[in-house]
Amino acid sequence: MTPSLPTALACALRSFLSEHLPSTRGLSPHTIRSYRDAFVLLLPFLAKRHSCAVVDLDFDHLGPRDLILFLDHLESDRGGCTSTRNSRLAAVRSFARYVATRHPECLEICQRLLAVPTKRDHVRTVEYLEAEEIRAMLETTDRNRPEGRRDHALLLTLFNTGARVQELLDIRSGDLQLDKPFFLRLRGKGRKERVCPLWSHTVESLKKLLADIPDHTAQTKPIFRNRRGEPMTRFGVRYIVRRCAERAQIAVPRLAKKRVHPHTFRHSAAVHLMRSGVDFVTISHWLGHASVETTNRYVAIDLETKRKALEQAGPIDDFQNPALASWRTDRSLLDWLEAL
Repeated sequence: MTPSLPTALACALRSFLSEHLPSTRGLSPHTIRSYRDAFVLLLPFLAKRHSCAVVDLDFDHLGPRDLILFLDHLESDRGGCTSTRNSRLAAVRSFARYVATRHPECLEICQRLLAVPTKRDHVRTVEYLEAEEIRAMLETTDRNRPEGRRDHALLLTLFNTGARVQELLDIRSGDLQLDKPFFLRLRGKGRKERVCPLWSHTVESLKKLLADIPDHTAQTKPIFRNRRGEPMTRFGVRYIVRRCAERAQIAVPRLAKKRVHPHTFRHSAAVHLMRSGVDFVTISHWLGHASVETTNRYVAIDLETKRKALEQAGPIDDFQNPALASWRTDRSLLDWLEAL
């Protein structure tokens, strides 16, 4: 029996994942795995829909209607959220743009795939932790045990640096400068590196963590590991953060009303820096934001800033206060307003 040749879809998908994404675009392995997972879900869905084997799929089986039904399947059958749906769509769109430049005969179908819109997502209020809540979570760690010292260092590093969870997991001992000046090197999205200064008590916590690791001098191994000495996963970090938050609810009951996860510490670091008077450009570099516009959203979530603004404005009865109404007689201010 003569083996069948790979279809055009199979060839394009292989070169997209193994050549284009890592070599041409230089994406990280984590991002490439995310793109791959989208097609791991898409291909069996298409095979079932068209009553064929996965190995027989070709571009004829991937149309805009197929894609829309797949995205609906992710939400209705798999219980995915809107952001997951949109991330899978982004992977298919990237593939369609790649195919359009290398397979002109598929240009029309690629254009139709690119026309499938993203779904509007409900924008949740960004939550962050107050200083009292962070202290309560840190106090739940048992620093007499290696796991407790690890958890303490993990929470402190998250808050001190505002690191993304994958950035935290990628930290090696060679990324740490634990002699003055203290700093930590992080590798963020797009393989961009940034350096964050460290507080002295973060340094002390990290030193205790390294002392518990027999081979901590091996600069190629992550410093945050599980009980078996293996690198921690994103799920492990999320579990630790959630457990500490649950334990801290005894001291700070309002924590029960918050969704606390590793990224909450990133939000908390941004708000803490903003309240301390750090300018937005510095905060943007600190967090590794590609644009200062991303940093500006923390102004909208800071309740303390809003309360101060409310106090300055005063209640409606204070409109009769001469001090607050002085703008009415300020000719320069009125001239400026009229010129707008």
